[in-house]
Amino acid sequence: MQQQSDEFEYDIDAYAYTEIERFEPWRLDFDEPATNADAVFQKFVTNQVYLTFAQEALSTSLSRASLVNDFRTDFQMMRFVPLESLEEIVRLELDQIAAVTFNAEAASTYADAAIKMRPVVNDAWEAVREDVGDLSPEEQIEQYRQWWDDPENREWVKWSLLETLGQWYALIDDEETDPDFEFNTIDSEQLLDADWADGMQLRREYYNDVAESHRELRSSLHEEWKAPRRRAG
Repeated sequence: MQQQSDEFEYDIDAYAYTEIERFEPWRLDFDEPATNADAVFQKFVTNQVYLTFAQEALSTSLSRASLVNDFRTDFQMMRFVPLESLEEIVRLELDQIAAVTFNAEAASTYADAAIKMRPVVNDAWEAVREDVGDLSPEEQIEQYRQWWDDPENREWVKWSLLETLGQWYALIDDEETDPDFEFNTIDSEQLLDADWADGMQLRREYYNDVAESHRELRSSLHEEWKAPRRRAG
């Protein structure tokens, strides 16, 4: 019977189920900040990049933990499965669950840091608005375009943020700036408003819930399998 290709979804990260994904931060190299606002934005950008990749690691580890759980469930329904094989799958599932907890805690830490940085970031934003307050929105956009159209600036962004991150692939385009790309102008009194804060708070709560539920899940599974007993057949 012929199968349709659109019936299948293949997640290469999830299928690497024997690998353990744990987020580890790396150093982002910026130019020496010229102003206090520059220093604040560099710190905030660093935190948000880390949050993005901690969340990506969490998603990957959740997929792998789910896949290994499916393997164990299928194995336990089989007859005459070697106990050693089943216990090896259990050990792998415990490791994947621990990775989920680790990544969720990391993401929660960066989300919490972002929330705490909000007042300082908004103060820095106000200072920037004062510096460019005499520029019209059209002049602001033109300054942004001129900066981004400089290949050296695009290369700086690429190597400052993405040097060791193969998973970002081609997020930075070395071609001409997309003429349809819309720049935001500096007309908002707060860079991080109340809606942003509420959204970040919800994300932090989600990460904490995931971490706690998987701590409990790992403890329960470990308790169930700490003594050698056949669970198959």
